[in-house]
Amino acid sequence: PYITYVPALINGIIDKLEVLEGQSVKKGQILATLIDDEQKLFLQAAKQKYISMEKTIDAHCMGIPIVEAQISAAEKKILAGMRLLDQERDNLKRLESIGKNAVSEQSIVIARFSVARHEALVAQAETELPELAANIAQITAQKESMLAALSELKIEVAQAQLAIDRTKISAPHDGIVLHLHAAPGKKRMLQMD
Repeated sequence: PYITYVPALINGIIDKLEVLEGQSVKKGQILATLIDDEQKLFLQAAKQKYISMEKTIDAHCMGIPIVEAQISAAEKKILAGMRLLDQERDNLKRLESIGKNAVSEQSIVIARFSVARHEALVAQAETELPELAANIAQITAQKESMLAALSELKIEVAQAQLAIDRTKISAPHDGIVLHLHAAPGKKRMLQMD
């Protein structure tokens, strides 16, 4: 029995009126529509930003298998270096057990240098592992940051969709249209009748 004013929920210009004065309406029935060209563009732009961020995350995460392959290669390099080191240590042990009379001092010194060189190579290869593990941690942290940005873009898409939905002004409940305060081409403002 009471008069209900149906406001526009966004600013815009009336595109079409779907009802006439004195007409009965049902709850949810469209009363008027606003021009929604700009809102459609905002929605399209928001969706494109969202897709672009998804692709960026996918491309960024492609670095993880690369770093994992580098870790595997470094581990194999360490293993190969350990095998060569064992071989050089065995060679040095044999030379030292034979004695200085059967083998020249130079051969023993060369064998010691070879052992030291292989120890250094193994140590160098072992230093690569923490750096590569840190690379994976960095990629993972950056992915988390990008996922947070993706969530923000999802909200932008939802806001743009809401703006489009609000260009359709619908009846809040069953009733009769007593008076129209709008006409096509007329500007409507938020909180206006």
